[in-house]
Amino acid sequence: MRAPYPLRTHGGSCASLWLFALPIWSQAAAALALSADAAKSIPPVLLRAPLRTFTISTTTLQSLDMLNVTFAYADDADDDDDDVSPSSDWIAVYCIEGHEKDLHAVIPIDAYMDKRSTKYKVADTLTFGPMVNMRCTWQFRFITEANEVLAVSPFVQFAKGDAEPSQLHLALTNDVDGEMRVTWTSSEVATPVIQYGVSEDALTQSASVTSRTTYAASDMCVAPATRVSPTDFRDPGYMYSGVMTGLQPDTRFFYRVGSEGGGGNSSNSVPNLSVVRSFRTPPAPGIAPKAANEAMSFIVFGDLTAAPIAPTGNFMVKGRCGTTMKLIERDIVSSRNSNNGHNYVAVFHVGDLSYARGATYLWDQFGVMIEGVASQIAYMISIGNHDYGYKEGRGRDDKRFPYHPIFEENDAAGFDAKGECGVPTLVRFTMPDNKEGESNAPFWYSTEFGLTHHAVISAEHDFRASSPMYTWLIDDLSRVNRTKTPWLFLHVHRPFYCSETYERDYRRSLLLRNQMEHLLGLFRIDIVFSGHYHSYERTCPVFDEACYYENATSTRDDKSFGAISSVSAPVHIMVGSGGASVDDESYYSVDWSRKVLQDYGYGRVHVYNASHLHFEFVSDTSEAVKDSVWIVSNHNWPNSRVRQNRTMLAPEYVADGS
Repeated sequence: MRAPYPLRTHGGSCASLWLFALPIWSQAAAALALSADAAKSIPPVLLRAPLRTFTISTTTLQSLDMLNVTFAYADDADDDDDDVSPSSDWIAVYCIEGHEKDLHAVIPIDAYMDKRSTKYKVADTLTFGPMVNMRCTWQFRFITEANEVLAVSPFVQFAKGDAEPSQLHLALTNDVDGEMRVTWTSSEVATPVIQYGVSEDALTQSASVTSRTTYAASDMCVAPATRVSPTDFRDPGYMYSGVMTGLQPDTRFFYRVGSEGGGGNSSNSVPNLSVVRSFRTPPAPGIAPKAANEAMSFIVFGDLTAAPIAPTGNFMVKGRCGTTMKLIERDIVSSRNSNNGHNYVAVFHVGDLSYARGATYLWDQFGVMIEGVASQIAYMISIGNHDYGYKEGRGRDDKRFPYHPIFEENDAAGFDAKGECGVPTLVRFTMPDNKEGESNAPFWYSTEFGLTHHAVISAEHDFRASSPMYTWLIDDLSRVNRTKTPWLFLHVHRPFYCSETYERDYRRSLLLRNQMEHLLGLFRIDIVFSGHYHSYERTCPVFDEACYYENATSTRDDKSFGAISSVSAPVHIMVGSGGASVDDESYYSVDWSRKVLQDYGYGRVHVYNASHLHFEFVSDTSEAVKDSVWIVSNHNWPNSRVRQNRTMLAPEYVADGS
C-alpha cells in the first residue's frame, strides 16, 4: 500500500519546491519484498500516474558500479494528460547526507547533484555511473517540466558504507629509501589503521595514522569555492594519512588501510578495510640499475581531468584521462609481471590535478580515477593554475604573488582555481617537507631516488629573485650531489619553452626565463618537465633560444632524430596532454622545437645509468609510442652563459630570432 507524498509549493519556482523525505518504513518494506532474482528491477517507493514504470537496477553498489534507471509512461499518457510533456521530463539524482536521511526531513527539489533529460522519450533506460562513493545515500526521482515528482526510487547505498576507504594514493617522504606515505579518504572513523608487510598474507606491521583532517567551505578563499551546494562545496570527508616505516629499498611491500570499526553508516563493530595493494620501494639515492638493460623509470604528465564531468557521468573518459590512467597502470603491472627491465617507482603529475574549481564531487572522481595507479607507485604532484589561483589567497599565503603580480597586465586572470586557492590540494596531498631547507610542500619541495634528483616548484607563487621559493630552489640545487644523483630534473606546471600561439602564455614563459633560466644553466638541470598547454612538445637542449649539442642539424618533426649526444643545456619536455581538452592552436616558427603533438598521452622516463636516459611519449589515441629520444650527457657542460632579457619583445619577434 502506497500513501501519497504531496509536494509543498511556494510560488512555483524550482528553488521553492520541497519534497517530503520518504519514511524509512516504506523503503524497508520495498526492500523486503524483493528477491535476489528481482535485484535488477527494483520498484519505486512512490509512483504516480501517468507514469507506469520507474525502476532501478540495484539498491547496493560497489565502487564504480553502473546503475540503470528504467521509466515508461502508460500507453495512453499523451492522450489523457495534456499537462505531461515527455520531452521536458528529467531524472534527478540526489546525494543525501546526514540529517536529510531523517524521516521527518524535507529536501529541496532543486538540491539534486545531477540530472538527466529523458530526451523526448516516453520509455527508456538511462545508465548512470561509474558511481563513486561520495559518503552519501543516493536517490533517483522522475520529475516533469512543471516540477511534479512522479516517481521516487528507494535509497541506494554503497555496500561498505560511508566509511569505505577510497582514493588511496602513495607518496615519498624525506626518507625515500625507508618509508612510504599512504593517504585515503572516507567518512570520519574511530580507529583508522594501516597494515603492511612483505607478504599479502602476512600484514604483520602497522603504521600510525598521523593525520586525520578535513576542510570546510570557509577555508577556501572566494566563491564559487566557498558556496555550499551539492555541485559546489560539500562535505569532502576525512583524509587519513600515515607513513609505513622500516622499509627496504627496491623491495615489494603489501598493505591495506581503513578502520577497525565505527564511523560512517557502517557497522560499529565490523572492520572496513581496503583490498590489499602492493608497491615497490624506489632504489636508494645513488643506486644504479643492476644490469645494463634495466632502467629505473617514472611517469610524467599534467592537466589530467576532462572536467567538467557530471557527478554520475563517465569521468573515466576513453581516449583521454581514462585511457591515460589505464595505460599507465598497464605499464606498471606489465613491468612487475614480465620483468621487462623497467622498474616504475613514481608518477609526477605536473599540475592541474582535478580541475574541480570548487566542486567537491570532482575531487572525489579524481581521487578514484588515479587510485589504480597511485595506490601502486608514489604519486607526486606540483601545483597548476587550476589548483591554486595566484590572486586568490590574499591574506592567507604570505609566500604567494602580491596582489598585482608582474604576471599580468590586468586583472583578467589569476582566479583559475575558482577560489580554492590550493586548500583541497594541500589537505589531500602530503609531499616531502625537506627539513634541511625552507620548502613549502606541496607547492615546492624536492625528492631523490636512484640516480635522480627532482625539484618541484610552483609557477603560481612568487618566483622572483629573493622570493622564498627562489631562495629555497637555489639552496636545494646547491645541495645536490651529482656524483650520487647525476640526473637533475625540474618539475613546474607552466613551461619555460612552448611554441603554441597563445600570446599571453608565451609572454609568461618569457617571464619565467627572465627570472629563472640562468639557474637552469648554472646548476646544469638536465630536463624541465611541464604542462599547462594541453599538448606535447619537446625541445632541443636549449638555453636562451639557442640549441647546444653536437648533432645540431635536427629540425622539428625530423623523423631521423635519435639520440641527443653531448647535451650541454636543459631539454624542455611539455606533457600537458593527460586528458584536458587538447589544444588546436598553430605554432610560432622557432629553432628550438623538435617535436610537437596535439594528442592525449603521457611521458615515460627510463634512466639506465649516469649518462643515458630514454624518454617516450605514449599516445592515448594509438596506445603506442609517438615520440622517443635518447638523452646522453655527462652533466658537465658550461654553466656561465649569459642570457638576454626578452620580456618586452612580442612573441613573433622572439620566435623569429629578432
